[in-house]
Amino acid sequence: MKAVNRTKQVILAEKVDSVTGIRRFIGLIGRKHLASGDGLLLMPCQGVHTYFMRFYIDAVYLDENGRVVRVVNDMPPYTLGPVLKRARAVLELAAGTCRKTGTEEGDLVEFLQEGDEK
Repeated sequence: MKAVNRTKQVILAEKVDSVTGIRRFIGLIGRKHLASGDGLLLMPCQGVHTYFMRFYIDAVYLDENGRVVRVVNDMPPYTLGPVLKRARAVLELAAGTCRKTGTEEGDLVEFLQEGDEK
């Protein structure tokens, strides 16, 4: 699926994988990098870590409506991010994506399946 910042009218990621259950804990562990244009949606999720990862990421915390409640830019490896009660999902993106797109708290993020053009 694709992640779009509706507030800024920009694409955050062309290819987003969604994971639930125990796969949320594993997330990006074991990957050598997260390519620009790729993302990982963890749900349900109120916080993330970058333990055992080799690269920086941007973490976008979303509420139940897809509204951004926090952005963590350039989160380094071996870091524990904030845990937010308001968050229902976290979108992990390549480092620098949020700065480049201007994504910030209060923005609305929408996820589109292939072929959707809202």
